[in-house]
Amino acid sequence: MNETKYKRWIDEGRGQGVGKDYKPWLTVRDVSSLGREHQIRGYKCQRTHHFLSDNERNYFFIAEYSDYIIDIREQYPLPLEETLLIAEELGINHPKDNKTKHAFVLTTDMLLTGKKGNKLKYFARTIKPKDDLLNPRQLEKFELERQFWERKGVDWGIVTEHQINKTLADNISMIYDYHNVEDLALFEDFSLERVERFVNELFEGLYKHTQPLIIRDITEKFDDRLGLISGSGISIYYHLLKTKAVFTDLSQEKINLDKPLSLMFNKVQLKEAVV
Repeated sequence: MNETKYKRWIDEGRGQGVGKDYKPWLTVRDVSSLGREHQIRGYKCQRTHHFLSDNERNYFFIAEYSDYIIDIREQYPLPLEETLLIAEELGINHPKDNKTKHAFVLTTDMLLTGKKGNKLKYFARTIKPKDDLLNPRQLEKFELERQFWERKGVDWGIVTEHQINKTLADNISMIYDYHNVEDLALFEDFSLERVERFVNELFEGLYKHTQPLIIRDITEKFDDRLGLISGSGISIYYHLLKTKAVFTDLSQEKINLDKPLSLMFNKVQLKEAVV
């Protein structure tokens, strides 16, 4: 980092905006590749998110699935002049570029916006491996972040791998790409209206079926009856789960299509689940 680069990133609008207009301060192209960076299209914010670890990605999946969270801003920059002042007050060396000596902009891994009724609440989350809590220098950086958000009146906290429900994150990851079922290659030869009818038909079939259900049996019969490519019914089932037209507890065990399970249904949500 140097002054020229810092000013250019400011001019590019990094760290500014909300929702689909937000631009993260850091992208996967800006960091040394460790093989764990992820770019994921967000349905909630309608933009591509940039994550620098598996833990950040897993936490994102859970936030993205939450009805309470309405905005996710990753790699959120803290104003340099404010963190420099905090560092001076606390007697902590502010992180800087070893070559240029220019101070690094501190970032919080995720700034979440929650909404209940008309009330908004912000949550700043630092997502790091548990081992980082044993590193004295990392603790100093965390203290700079904590002090910054405390002065802003924002709830700040550290999230390690032990606070992230891996089962829930893995299940959401499994169904994530089925959000827009009409975009799947399985349905590319069908009109939107036809795909809508498939979604409605499987939903009604699940709704009327005696529970508990074995999803694989039902979806295989669905595919055979409608002459669809094998796996089409499962894809629609994942779509219904992702869009919350049907519910099952995703937090306790991995999705198993062969195990009897009970579902809850949301016919109102079905209207949004169809194309």
